[in-house]
Amino acid sequence: MDEKLLHKVLVTVEEVKTITDLANRLYLSQPYISQLITKTEVKYNVCLVNRRKTPISLTPAGKELVLGLEKILNDRKYMSQRINQYSTKSESTIKIAITPIWISRKTSKIIQLLQQSHPYTQFGIYRIFTSNDSLKLLENGSIDIFWGAQFHNSQLLSNYVYRSRACIIVPFNHPLFDKNKYELLFSQKVLNKLNYSNEVSLTNNSAFQKIVDH
Repeated sequence: MDEKLLHKVLVTVEEVKTITDLANRLYLSQPYISQLITKTEVKYNVCLVNRRKTPISLTPAGKELVLGLEKILNDRKYMSQRINQYSTKSESTIKIAITPIWISRKTSKIIQLLQQSHPYTQFGIYRIFTSNDSLKLLENGSIDIFWGAQFHNSQLLSNYVYRSRACIIVPFNHPLFDKNKYELLFSQKVLNKLNYSNEVSLTNNSAFQKIVDH
C-alpha cells in the first residue's frame, strides 16, 4: 500500500465535496480513488470516509489513520535522514519548493548563481501550488527551502530574495480614478477611499488571495 498516497487522499477529503472532486484534485481516476479507500477500509475493517453525505468527510477512524500515517511517514523520513549522513557520496541535494506566482526572470539567474557557488551540490526544484502544502513539507523535512510568500513562523528562518511590487487597479468610475495620473502612491487616505469598494477576487483557498487580503 502506498502510504504517502493514502495520506494525501485522506487529507484532501476534508477539502472537497465528492469523490469525483477528490480524484480531480489529485489528478487520479475516480475508480482508482474509490478502490484505494475501499481496500484500506477492508484491511482495517472500519469506515474511513463518509460518502453518503455531501460534502464527504473523514470518520473518526479516518482521522485516526491520518495521524498514524503522518507519524509513520515522519519517522521514515527522520530515519532516512539519519542514515544518509553516513553516505559516502560526494554530492548532496537541496530541495527547493517554489509557487508558480513567485516565478520571475530572476529565478533562473539565482539558480545559476547557487550552482556556481556550490558546484558539488544538486538543486532539486519542485512546484508547490499552496503555501500550506509548503509549510507541511518543510516541517516533515520533505523540502529544505521554500521560495514564496514569507511564513510568520518562529520555527522557520525567512530571508527576502527580492520583493515584488503590488498594485491595486481601479476602474474609471471609482473615486480614486484620475485620468491625469497613471498611479497614486499608497497612503492612509488612499486606503480609506478603498473601503466598501467592489472587488474581483480569486477562490477562498487561494494562497495568493490570502496575501492580497492580508
